[in-house]
Amino acid sequence: MSHRSRHRSTGGFTIVEVLVVVAIIALLAVILLPSLVKARQMSQISVCLTNFHHIGVGMVAYAQAYRGWMPAGPADQLYWSRIYQINVPVYSEELQEGGDWRPILGYPWQYGGRRALWQYLEDEDRNPLPEKLVRPLTGFVHRGAGLDTPTPEFACPADKGLDYWDRAEARLFPDGTRTGAWDKAGLGRRPVHVLTGNSYYLHLGRNSGRSDYPEWEVRRFRKRPGEVFFAYEAVLEYDRLFYRPTISPVFPSPPIRRSGWHGQAQSYTILYLDTHAEYKFFKNMFGGNLAGPGYYLLNYRYVIDYYR
Repeated sequence: MSHRSRHRSTGGFTIVEVLVVVAIIALLAVILLPSLVKARQMSQISVCLTNFHHIGVGMVAYAQAYRGWMPAGPADQLYWSRIYQINVPVYSEELQEGGDWRPILGYPWQYGGRRALWQYLEDEDRNPLPEKLVRPLTGFVHRGAGLDTPTPEFACPADKGLDYWDRAEARLFPDGTRTGAWDKAGLGRRPVHVLTGNSYYLHLGRNSGRSDYPEWEVRRFRKRPGEVFFAYEAVLEYDRLFYRPTISPVFPSPPIRRSGWHGQAQSYTILYLDTHAEYKFFKNMFGGNLAGPGYYLLNYRYVIDYYR
């Protein structure tokens, strides 16, 4: 019997070949990673704009059902405001009808979304009070939603929370106590829509312009709803206020270019009065005065009766 010698090939890779393959993969990752991050950001922006469009359409539907009024907040958490000709606001905790009385929210997130996980409401003894009523816009945007029903239309997919909420020292009272919002440690590390039930705020502050309540500007811009925005992602509320921290009145510190939730500096999603939404870059945010060619910021109290 004859025996044949057979040559067997090992079929393995040399260390040099392995290193070359690893280097190629690493190079491709470096080249493609920014594109993948950018694509993810654009996808989240698209979702955010779609959410805002649904909110805007829901507000129009709400106004049609409630004699032209847009939503304010749960009935047990509203107060009422009346603005006289001299633009001095007068407030009431009791229901007021007729004249120029308008319902006003106490917090910018109360108009829609799910019940807040963070108990920001308190009784006289500072005990937490959970919300008891479904927020008014929720059912118009998310049909059949209850108090704790997940409402993705009110949740920004890029919501990273607000680190400003963890800066509690300025809220300390002389007796050492703090407001309920600041008794909880680490709020800023949790998404806003988890804590408050809503990633998108209505604007309850001053109008863009030279005075707090410029009636002539309100009348002017109410006629151009495609230029008036009154809601935005929550992070803009804090970025515009902390845009230029002041060290001293004489030597103010330079502007801080903050990045919104979607990663681009001074760029945020906003909702206009005609229900269209936009991802916008704000060149100048000094003093929170957000106004420029084609856009103008109005307090929600001035547009709440826009469809009447």
